[in-house]
Amino acid sequence: MNVVGATLQIAAFHLPQMILGRLINGFGMGVVSSTCPVFMAETSPSQLRGKLVVLGSVCNTVGFCLANWINYALYANNGPEQWRFPLGFQLIFPLVVAIFLPSVIESPRWLLLKNRHEDALTTLAKLHGKSYALDDKNLNDELASISKSIQEERKNRAPTRDVLLFRDPNQNMRRLLLSCGTQLMQQFTGVNALGYYLPTLLIQSVGVSSTYARLLTAANATLYLGAALLCLVLIDLVGRRKLLLYGSLATGCCYLIAAVTLKEAVIHPENKKALGSVTTSMFFLYYFTYGTSFAKVPWVFNSEVNSLGWRARGAAAATATNWMGGFIVVQFTKTGVDHLGWGFYLREYS
Repeated sequence: MNVVGATLQIAAFHLPQMILGRLINGFGMGVVSSTCPVFMAETSPSQLRGKLVVLGSVCNTVGFCLANWINYALYANNGPEQWRFPLGFQLIFPLVVAIFLPSVIESPRWLLLKNRHEDALTTLAKLHGKSYALDDKNLNDELASISKSIQEERKNRAPTRDVLLFRDPNQNMRRLLLSCGTQLMQQFTGVNALGYYLPTLLIQSVGVSSTYARLLTAANATLYLGAALLCLVLIDLVGRRKLLLYGSLATGCCYLIAAVTLKEAVIHPENKKALGSVTTSMFFLYYFTYGTSFAKVPWVFNSEVNSLGWRARGAAAATATNWMGGFIVVQFTKTGVDHLGWGFYLREYS
C-alpha cells in the first residue's frame, strides 16, 4: 500500500490524485506502525526487548532526519523535482521491505494462538539460531512457558462487555487506557507542532531567514537522531516510567522558557536576536529530551503492557490514538501561532 500510495503521489498532476495517494499511504503506515512494535516484542528475547523495540523506532527517526536534509537541499529548487523527488525517495524503503518480507518468520506467540505448535517450535528454533535442535530442552521449555501463559489468558478471558466495564480479571481495559494514554501524551507534548512547522515557527516567532530556518530544522533532526540512539541505553537502565516523568518535566520546561523569551522579544524588540537564540536553543533542547523519552518509550510500553490476547487490539488502538492526537495538534498549530503568538507555547507547556 505504501508503494501504491507513493507512486500515486509522484505521478500526481491534480489534487484529488495527491489526496488519494496520501490516504492509501497513510493507511499503509497505520498498519505498519501498529504491527511492527508488537512483532518485535514477540520475537525478541526478554532481556533485549526494550532495546530492540526502541531500535525499530530509531529507524523512523533516521527517516525523519533524512527527510529534513532532503528538504533543505531542495529548498532553493523551484522546479517540480522540489516535491517529486522527496515523494519518490520514500519508494526505496517499502520496496526493500517488500523484497525481504517473504523471508520473515511469523511470531511464535501468534502461531501458538492459532494452535500451530510445530510451526511455533520451528520458528522459535530459528530465532535462537541454527545450533538449536527441535528437541532441545531449553527451546521446548521456552515454548511450554509461552503456551502456558496463553492457556492462562484463555482460561481467564472475559467477554468484551466485561472488559469495557472494567470487570475483567486481567484488567485489559486499564492496560488499554495506559497504552493509549501514553501515545496521546506523546502527541500532546507538541512534537508534531515542531515536526511540521518548525521552519515556519522559526521564521515567524524567532525572525530567522527561510533558508537558515530549514538548515536549523535539519540540524535539529540530527540532534533528535542522536537522542533517539541514547534512548537505546536509557530504556532499560533508567526504566520506562522514570523516562516518561523526566520527559514530561523537561519538555514542559522547554516550552515555558520559549514562551517567556518570545514574550520578552515582543516587549523588548531590541533584544529580539538574543532572545531568539534562546528560543531556538529551547526547541533543540526540547527535541533532545523528547528523543530520549516520549519519542520511544510509549511504543515499548504499548508492546509490553497489553496482555497477549489483547496485544494486537491494544497496539491498533494505541496507534490510532497516536495518529489522531498528531492530527489534532497539526491542525491547530498554525492557527494557534497566528492568533496566540508566544501564548501558544504556554498551551504546549500545560
